[in-house]
Amino acid sequence: MRHTIGQVVEYMIDQGLPFAFHSTYEETVILRQVVNNVWMIQYSPIIDSHAIESNTMLSTK
Repeated sequence: MRHTIGQVVEYMIDQGLPFAFHSTYEETVILRQVVNNVWMIQYSPIIDSHAIESNTMLSTK
């Protein structure tokens, strides 16, 4: 996953995106760029596909 996250970070830099995510059938990780005089990427813990019950509703609000 390290190589593909590097690709996502490269896309974030190229497009000037502050947020992104990388998802497979099994795992999802959320990335965000933080700029406070230092450019860095923060990332979420890996979210396993089995971590959420299939009958749970999710909201993007």
